Amino acid sequence: MKNYIHVVIVIIIIGLLYALVLTRRVNEASRGSEKMKEIQSYIKLGSGTFI
Repeated sequence: MKNYIHVVIVIIIIGLLYALVLTRRVNEASRGSEKMKEIQSYIKLGSGTFI
C-alpha cells in the first residue's frame, strides 16, 4: 500500500511541474497582431458588460 502512495505523490509532482511549464509558455507567448489585440479588447468589453 505504501508503494502506491509514493507513486501517487510522484505523479502529482509531475503534474504540477507540467502545469507550471505550460503556464510559463502561455504567459511568454506573443499577444498577437494588432487586429487580434483589437478583437480581444472588444471581447473583454463585452464580457465585462455581460457580467
